[in-house]
Amino acid sequence: MAPPRHTARVALALGVAVALVVVERVSGQSCNPSDPGYLQEWCFERCLAMQGWLRLRFSYDFFDVSHWDQSEALSLWEVCPQAHISLRYAQAVLEFRQRPRLEETRARALRNEFEHETRRLLLGDFNISQYINPVTLSFAPFFHLSQFVQELRAYPEVLPPADASCQEGPSTGFSAGDYARALREYVEREEVPPRTSLPSDPAAATIDAVGGRCSTLAAALVFAAADMQRQQLDNPKRWQRASQLILKASDIMRCAIRQHEPSGYLADVAAGCVPIFELIDRLDRQIVVPLQLEESPLWKDRTFKMHVLPTNNLESNHVRGLLKLHCDGAFQRFARERFDASASAAKTAGSSRPFSFVEVGAHLGGCTLFAATHLAADVQALAVEPFAPAASALQRSASANGLAGRLRVAARIICEGGGGFEHRRKVADEAPWQHQPAWVELPSEADAASSTDPAADGGGALRQRCSRLDAVLGEHGVGAVDLLRVHVLGAELSVLRSALPMLQSGAVKAVAVAVFSKGMDWARQQDPSAIGRLLRSSGFSISYEGREGDAAETALETQLAMGTSTLLAWLPS
Repeated sequence: MAPPRHTARVALALGVAVALVVVERVSGQSCNPSDPGYLQEWCFERCLAMQGWLRLRFSYDFFDVSHWDQSEALSLWEVCPQAHISLRYAQAVLEFRQRPRLEETRARALRNEFEHETRRLLLGDFNISQYINPVTLSFAPFFHLSQFVQELRAYPEVLPPADASCQEGPSTGFSAGDYARALREYVEREEVPPRTSLPSDPAAATIDAVGGRCSTLAAALVFAAADMQRQQLDNPKRWQRASQLILKASDIMRCAIRQHEPSGYLADVAAGCVPIFELIDRLDRQIVVPLQLEESPLWKDRTFKMHVLPTNNLESNHVRGLLKLHCDGAFQRFARERFDASASAAKTAGSSRPFSFVEVGAHLGGCTLFAATHLAADVQALAVEPFAPAASALQRSASANGLAGRLRVAARIICEGGGGFEHRRKVADEAPWQHQPAWVELPSEADAASSTDPAADGGGALRQRCSRLDAVLGEHGVGAVDLLRVHVLGAELSVLRSALPMLQSGAVKAVAVAVFSKGMDWARQQDPSAIGRLLRSSGFSISYEGREGDAAETALETQLAMGTSTLLAWLPS
């Protein structure tokens, strides 16, 4: 099974591919290359789109089943077996999660069916060491397999007895249970390269100590070592060494699978605590994603190297899945409008000052990178992002693409009051394996001192004292801002108040603010109408969802768009 390679022509969403042909099957049309009605272009685009959805790492209940039905009818799996494998795992996971709980006979049948599928995949012609490399287009099979194993754990009646080494308790030396716990912690490390006590190249003695060359734990340790190697970004031979370790780990895992009865390997993994499939999925998550910025004349015929995080971080999975910058269309249109207005005003005034963009809550910098790559070659950008692994990834993106001279990153948290904040990982309600960083204000000044905990999620600053935006801009010599974007998960009003003198003086020319709909977690912390009033009282015109002025302010109070939307504001010319 040859894995597909990255291509500039990728369907970004299933809707793009669906538009290529009517839903109803026309007689004689199919994805079978031997048929006279072979829909080559449609089948290619649909396969790429399916794989893109799988890389987003959502569950099957997010999937439009009509796409599955049409793909079945047109024999898509003839040319897209990779997507078929992952989608079947995802379907089984959804069946396990349905209520009422499955009867034991059905749970056992699913276990046996997917044990057979997994053996056929991993003991057949699928080569993990060829699949996991910088240019293969992932279809995320090990994410969906790991989810299957996780759900299987809820059915102990179809599993062997729990692995005793998984029990918490004191140990002498570094036991098998200690290694398994360290691996589970390692899977969630967000910094690149990761900080860990795990061996970077497990010695033969270590492999023997954890069960030998047919042990799942030994395979997991070697997969983790391969992941460490591929994250040594300064080493040009990192993938050469990582590939050697992946091949070694694959051989150990295949031996472990063969040692089990035909219905037993997945059940054994589920009864244990070694995150073997989670580790392989981590290896399958690119940390440098090649993007084709097709709408940017500045990046024509060039590949943009986007650095992301190695975890199931929401924005990272978005970039890996859709192969594009994570930046909303409303902002992109507004940024182009403000750039054109600024260029026109500069031409009239005979000024040559470059366009200045600031983003607070940049995370991996999708919108900052959009401004730097799509507006003009001299745009000056400052991205403010408190989560250290994300700020570092954005700095690497800037350096890798020749933007370091005009894109700076400030790893700071912004607020009006100057108190202390603590980092908390926020998981998505309907997909709890997906997450993003959030910050919780500490109750007292005594707790506000910045600190770093190497064992904390991501390994970045666990606590930070916040700064005013006007102070941070002053530190970086930014006296005028042509466009300010604020997306800080509910604290937008506090950020704007921390730059109020600049807003009122006209030093900030335009603002784009993220707005969250009722029911979203961040909406409880946000007052959109107060944001609109603050901007209007500072001299800005505002627009929200096609409404302007009083109508926009009313909509911000009573008619919020679903999900995350954008409030736009600008100083009248």
